[in-house]
Amino acid sequence: MKKTKFECVRDSLKIKGLVYRSNKTKSPAIIICHEFMTNMTTVKRYAKLCANLGYAAFCFDFCGGSFIGKSDGKTTDMSVLTEKADLKAVISYVAQLPYVDAN
Repeated sequence: MKKTKFECVRDSLKIKGLVYRSNKTKSPAIIICHEFMTNMTTVKRYAKLCANLGYAAFCFDFCGGSFIGKSDGKTTDMSVLTEKADLKAVISYVAQLPYVDAN
């Protein structure tokens, strides 16, 4: 299993995350989101499980989603709408990766 960092941008804020994937050249993708006031480390075990099943599994920190998150942003600026925007940015990023099977 490969574990690598990834980074994408939403409204000049960096969204940081991890991808776990098998050694296959192309895999279907799964994006796993964390709960409020937690971060990607709370869901990485699910990403590892999905990677072992053959998926490219992404987990990331929402901008302002917690005090210990790696992504930019303040918790006071975070809302359901910014979470939606973050997720859309991650989806766009993931969709263009050469090792992701869009089908």
